[in-house]
Amino acid sequence: MSVPEKRIAIQGVAQSFEVLAQQLLAYENMPQVTRYQITTTRAGEGCRVEFGASLFLHPQVLTVAQP
Repeated sequence: MSVPEKRIAIQGVAQSFEVLAQQLLAYENMPQVTRYQITTTRAGEGCRVEFGASLFLHPQVLTVAQP
């Protein structure tokens, strides 16, 4: 996680590319997420898809407390 960049890095496994696409659409529809970026994809066992992504959050989601 990078608070200054408002970015969260995630790793996951989806049952298929179709399921991954559904998950990405869910991120697009979240008001807290301004954009996402796929960083890696790889075919896993069976039809599974291993992936990495960065979620960029709305500026007000993560704030740094000022002393």
